[in-house]
Amino acid sequence: MKKILLLTSVLLATAMYKSANAQVSIRVNIGDQPVWGPVGYDFVDYYYFPEADFYYNVPQQQFIYFDGRRWVSAYALPGRYSNYDLFRSYKVVVNDPDPFRRNDYYRSRYGNFRGQSQTIIYDSRDPRYYIIEKHPEHSRWLASRRSNEYGRNYRNDEFNNPRRYDNRDYNRSFNDRNNNRSFDSREFNNNDVKRFNPIPRGNESFRDNRRGPDLRETGNPGREGRPYRRF
Repeated sequence: MKKILLLTSVLLATAMYKSANAQVSIRVNIGDQPVWGPVGYDFVDYYYFPEADFYYNVPQQQFIYFDGRRWVSAYALPGRYSNYDLFRSYKVVVNDPDPFRRNDYYRSRYGNFRGQSQTIIYDSRDPRYYIIEKHPEHSRWLASRRSNEYGRNYRNDEFNNPRRYDNRDYNRSFNDRNNNRSFDSREFNNNDVKRFNPIPRGNESFRDNRRGPDLRETGNPGREGRPYRRF
């Protein structure tokens, strides 16, 4: 019984590990897909064009066509395809390795799809396709992304260095207020000294009144503050 339980747990762990690996290995190449490609695919290896019987390698961005003797890959189609419209033609998504080696199979299977309508990436307003450079909304998407990155970097900078410039300005203004307050105190003290000086300069009569009557008016000799009488 214990062996059966152990074997069951091992099998479940193996199945979960394989499932996790399968989820991690999901491939996406939306940014490599051309604007004339069909919508609805996160990953594409090849497009097959049943009307003209050639292929397009999406990761390598090359056309693959038969030149009469062998299959040739090139970044542009030869002159005999000059009037071929990639935007209006029907494309079949093929995620098999080297499908041109089985061209008879794909030609017989998808030959009836010629002339059918298909929604292309250029006409789609799905935001996930805005990453494609030739999409009409790419420039707006790129500007919005740069703006968001600038805002994110600014917020991160504020979080890492909170209010660096504001604190410095606040400290400067605080010191200015203290300096003005000290200056006002000095002015107030000087005014107080001038206002409450008990013996102002240049006022001798006030000094004479404090020490008593002026003896010089009576003609009595004696020291200041200690007069003697005449009998």
